[in-house]
Amino acid sequence: MRQKRSFGIFVLIGLVSLMGAIGFAVLMQHLLAPVASEEASSSASFVTTQETQSPTESERTVQKRSIAQMQEPLPDIPALKQKAEAGDAKAQFDLGLLYVEGIGMSHNEAKAVEWWRKAADQGDRDAQYSLGILYYSGRGVKQDYTEAAKWFEKASQQGFKEAQHMLGVMYLMGRGGLPKNHEKARELF
Repeated sequence: MRQKRSFGIFVLIGLVSLMGAIGFAVLMQHLLAPVASEEASSSASFVTTQETQSPTESERTVQKRSIAQMQEPLPDIPALKQKAEAGDAKAQFDLGLLYVEGIGMSHNEAKAVEWWRKAADQGDRDAQYSLGILYYSGRGVKQDYTEAAKWFEKASQQGFKEAQHMLGVMYLMGRGGLPKNHEKARELF
């Protein structure tokens, strides 16, 4: 039992260190409360050096596509919309990001889902991962773990580490029609 608890805590800390704010919030909601209550009853303490390390490669990858680094100043939204409507996957992803953040337009996660789906259908792994997060958390869409797993799998197949980790979480918990499989989860982490 202690080994399972230690593995679960290791997974949680590893995921927290590798995921962005949205993924962190999802993990907090679904994993931290049960782990925290188990740890409160245990006198053991678990600390890793990952907590003090500089940002990981996967964190930097996500940060590259953040609003702060998209363009300075705020992008020309009409031009961005025109590119997105013309089928430019990067513009579709960026427009979805603006809708999610409510920057330069009203906050609208449902619109973000529309644009991210268009980009994801063209193979944009950032959009695939982002759709997975929204379906996993139920933001902008009805919560659907099966749909989340589908998008995480697509992004994972392109080597997107955050998507691999979220897929691992789903295998760990047996969500989205995936069997509960600790070995598969460990491979993905």
